[in-house]
Amino acid sequence: ITSLSAAGPVRAAAAPTYTKNVAPIFYKNCTTCHRPGEIAPMSLLTYDDARPYARAIGEEIGEGHMPPWHADAPAGTFENERRITDDEKKTILDWVAAGAPKGDPKDLPPQPIYADGWTIGKPDAVFEMPEAYKIPAKGAVAYEYFYIPTNFTEPKFVQAIEVRPSNREVVHHVLVQYQAKPDMTRTPVLKFKPEYQRLPETEPGERRPRRQQGVPTRLIGTYAPGTSAQVFRQGTALRLEPGGVIELQMHYTTNGKDTSDRTKIGFVFSKDPAPREVRPSAFWNGSLVLPAGSDNTAVPSEVEF
Repeated sequence: ITSLSAAGPVRAAAAPTYTKNVAPIFYKNCTTCHRPGEIAPMSLLTYDDARPYARAIGEEIGEGHMPPWHADAPAGTFENERRITDDEKKTILDWVAAGAPKGDPKDLPPQPIYADGWTIGKPDAVFEMPEAYKIPAKGAVAYEYFYIPTNFTEPKFVQAIEVRPSNREVVHHVLVQYQAKPDMTRTPVLKFKPEYQRLPETEPGERRPRRQQGVPTRLIGTYAPGTSAQVFRQGTALRLEPGGVIELQMHYTTNGKDTSDRTKIGFVFSKDPAPREVRPSAFWNGSLVLPAGSDNTAVPSEVEF
């Protein structure tokens, strides 16, 4: 009987604690989003922050919803994977099952320090939305598009890109597109197939410029809660053609108060005189259909390399 009970519920003496076992996992995997000023609904920086949500945390971790990572591929496939290990998952679930004990404050590691400025270092070029965009307190906000001329007079090789919203509490995601005519001086090997897209018609009198039709556009950067800046390996870089325009697709979410945002993008240029070119691409399904009543529908899409 003794051996069976020892294999049952987590014993208090052996249970993981927040300060010693759980906080390091949260600091490494969760608090990029779950901290004050970010878009996640609660902070996990302290025990008092996390304890009221212990059961919900266990459910999200147990069902694989957190950390958010949706690629169905073996661990280690991608460099930027957002996964927790099986041991980390077990630690959190055992902590919840034991009643979420706090532990000895002396075991608590230092809180992570998050940069208030650029995480890629001082950018060589910064581009900002022409003006702040006002977000209402309530309701859904349709996707907004903003256009920023770069005025590049020659091709630029970019080694890092960072998107920094001024108000991360209301920015759900940002897609950074680069629109430019192909550089005819490039060798045939480097020429890319143009991808033409058309925006919905806008209302008469709209002040912001619109995307030029018939000019290729490429996705070069993204932002979503918890993501890091795009930093390419040394010796590689993203080539931007001269005369390009940055298009920002902004998805805002309301949070109960009137506010505003003015997102900016920073570029660090490659110091390598002849970097290997990184060729970004994206894939999506523009005709997504979910049958009525379906609780699990696959929506296929593909990209060819």
